[in-house]
Amino acid sequence: MSQPSILLSFLIAGVFSSAFSIIFSEKKSHLFFYLIAGTAGFFIGMTIGNLIDQRWLQVGEVNIAAGLVGSIAFLWFCRLGIQSAA
Repeated sequence: MSQPSILLSFLIAGVFSSAFSIIFSEKKSHLFFYLIAGTAGFFIGMTIGNLIDQRWLQVGEVNIAAGLVGSIAFLWFCRLGIQSAA
């Protein structure tokens, strides 16, 4: 992956994770956990999407659709973990 693709991936994952945190988080301190989970989920989802040759909504080397699916899954599991710990 080229550097602009990596930067675009971090930007999309960060914006999506921040929006998820604003909508679902009770505390502002949970933003850090959501950023980590969302970014990891985006990159893992993007990798899986590339492995299964899924090309829907792809910009350059960034597989946005698969990345967002992975990010949603990781963010949801993070949310469940935060709620069960509280």
